[in-house]
Amino acid sequence: MKKLCLGIAFLALAGEYLVMAGAGALPAAELLLYKPAGAQAFDFWYAKSGTTYHAFYLQRPDGAGWAPNTSVGTATSEDLIHWTEVGEVLRADPKAKWCNLSIATGSTWRGETKWQMLVTAHGGFGGNVGLAESDDLKKWTMIGPVQVNYVSHVVPNDAYWQRCGLNAGETVAYRIAADPYVLPDPIEGWQYMVANCTLVDRPMNHRGCIGLMRSRDGRIWEDRGIIGLMLDYDRPETPQLWQHGDRWYLYFGGAREEKEFCRHNRLYSSPSMYGPFEPPLRSELKLPDGRGFYIAKVLTDPGGQDVLLAAIGSASMSQPYPVTYEADGSLALGLARSSTEAPKP
Repeated sequence: MKKLCLGIAFLALAGEYLVMAGAGALPAAELLLYKPAGAQAFDFWYAKSGTTYHAFYLQRPDGAGWAPNTSVGTATSEDLIHWTEVGEVLRADPKAKWCNLSIATGSTWRGETKWQMLVTAHGGFGGNVGLAESDDLKKWTMIGPVQVNYVSHVVPNDAYWQRCGLNAGETVAYRIAADPYVLPDPIEGWQYMVANCTLVDRPMNHRGCIGLMRSRDGRIWEDRGIIGLMLDYDRPETPQLWQHGDRWYLYFGGAREEKEFCRHNRLYSSPSMYGPFEPPLRSELKLPDGRGFYIAKVLTDPGGQDVLLAAIGSASMSQPYPVTYEADGSLALGLARSSTEAPKP
């Protein structure tokens, strides 16, 4: 296991200072970030075993630019603040035609007998979602591509769908583009997954949607329908679905390309996990210290407080930002605590 790899990370961004006063407030560039040794880390996802949090992330060597040959790294923490790097746990298999080029963002959960991980798989043949399994969250075995049993969906006569430009009675289909996210706890014996999806035969930058799927074993997934339309985006990257109180929340990174290029952090909500998920008035998430980020996850810390962990500069993991749930379905983020405010366990 590698030595704790935490350091003060300075981003070459202007205006990286706190814009709100408060106890322990520091310049944003002085907040402690997690970064693996010699590598950039991004698109984090998480699992919890006992009292230990496991962070998984895509990593590539420092200075590699946007090299596609990423691998999955991991680190552990007891408090979501101090992290110990474990190292690389998974990469593409040159012998597996379905995943011989690269792997990308995924999700990890406890299956019936083993830990399981879905990843985005890039290869010359086969599906684009692959499964790996582990006994200890450190040594992983690639199993193969998963099977997704898609069905076509008839658009209901409902104001939500018509507002999005779809006609009642027309048939639509979608496919997973990337970024499977599995809810950590089963519901009535089923594992549920959301993913970055696109509608079939729709134009670029106007085809984003999120589908809901379920599985008993992590290998065969049933299509349960479209739970949200994001047709002002090409795709909703690295989504996360979770419940708080009597509402469900759906985070995603809204992405458009070419002349319409953008990257937004968006939050939708719904009374039901089946949707439809819609944006509140304050749908775009921004960090209260003014720091730029893209892709985040919401977790519950050891004290029972929901917090947001963000990917900063496609290189590092932020400190946890406390989350407050507003009555209108939006989130408010508090200032991240500095590492000096939280004693290392």
